[in-house]
Amino acid sequence: MCRYSIAYGPLPHPPIARIANGFATQPVTDAVQDAIKGGIRWVHLRDHDADAERFRQAATAWAERTWNAHPEVNCTLNTRLEMARTLGGGLHTG
Repeated sequence: MCRYSIAYGPLPHPPIARIANGFATQPVTDAVQDAIKGGIRWVHLRDHDADAERFRQAATAWAERTWNAHPEVNCTLNTRLEMARTLGGGLHTG
């Protein structure tokens, strides 16, 4: 789904990301969508408190909602290798 990321190609210029911290357990989805409407083209999904299933559900729902309306948005995921592979997003491990 995600066409470009750190792992797969160039990031948007300028490389400004909206970090969606707590996206799986807090209501940050609307703020991220507002940032995308404002021009952000790189979103980093992270939630250290979500278990694997909750993270998967939230990331899948986010990807479907976002990429249907904004296929140009790049996505990286924090520390969730299998989820990054499933969505086709980049991975951040630091």
